[in-house]
Amino acid sequence: MDPLVNIYKYNLDILTNLEEGQTIYYEENKIQMDERYFGFYRHGNNWKKINEIIRASFIHYYNILKMNITEDRGEILNLLRKTINGIKLLIGNLKTLEREHIYLEDLKLDLLTLLIELEEPEKEIEDETDSDSDSENCLRSMLKTTQEHLQMDEQNVIVNTIYVIKNQAVTAFFSVVNFFFNMASF
Repeated sequence: MDPLVNIYKYNLDILTNLEEGQTIYYEENKIQMDERYFGFYRHGNNWKKINEIIRASFIHYYNILKMNITEDRGEILNLLRKTINGIKLLIGNLKTLEREHIYLEDLKLDLLTLLIELEEPEKEIEDETDSDSDSENCLRSMLKTTQEHLQMDEQNVIVNTIYVIKNQAVTAFFSVVNFFFNMASF
């Protein structure tokens, strides 16, 4: 079986072919275009499940590229880029329809991080040729900026955790000192 023809490709193709105003739902781990009346109130709209289906499909191709088991690297990278654009469009469509989109925001950032990791070796090769178009340079700049923001968020979590622990320790120390002071002055 060709690794490019499967349910994962089907799911990512649905996202790449998404148009303005369209949403998706799932049925048996397959993403479908939602063209149903009152589709939001019917089966298949659990956004956590949709998030996991998209993530699994994306990571399938990510793993193929990391293991170097295909010669279609450029085609797969293009599919992954279009998938992220589809997710962005879906987020916009869900905001317009006032539906849940929080899960997809986190998913988009996670998948962008993976795509940045995949494109690092390719960027070194392309830097030698100096034949990049403006849109490719813009995309690389966006991906790099997103990666920097993600790293800052991770650092902020660590700093905030240290800050909370320090405050808890200081509070505990002053509570003990206050307890002994109250006992001594009683």
